[in-house]
Amino acid sequence: MVGGEPIFNDYIINNADGLTMKQTMAQYLTCGLGNFHGVQLKGPVWQQRHFPCQNQAIYAWMDGGRFDFMVPPVTIPSELTSEYGRIRNDINTYKNEMYAQFVFGDRSLDEFDDYVQDIENMGLQQVLDIMQAGYERFMAR
Repeated sequence: MVGGEPIFNDYIINNADGLTMKQTMAQYLTCGLGNFHGVQLKGPVWQQRHFPCQNQAIYAWMDGGRFDFMVPPVTIPSELTSEYGRIRNDINTYKNEMYAQFVFGDRSLDEFDDYVQDIENMGLQQVLDIMQAGYERFMAR
């Protein structure tokens, strides 16, 4: 403990066996992010970053107005939830299938424009319109 905050000791930070911090922690923690028998250690996370720029990036992201660009909680009108859900599910299923095919080379990236057109034909604009209407209702409050 330093200043009342938990910190990692040299066994974790500079493991003599050459293990990374996450490998060493995994021997004792239920999760490499700092969970130990139901207790989450939030403070020591900064010690897992090796370069000052990693912490600087986190703070820049936290202070950079990221919430200015987040979509507020939008509710879908009950009469549109069925249509919205069906279209979103179909698009997500197709997207996941095609992602795997593109990544593993089963489909050529030359076919990517066709993939985008397929998603548009599946009702993408309807989903966007429903979300836009929900956003406008939210902003009008």
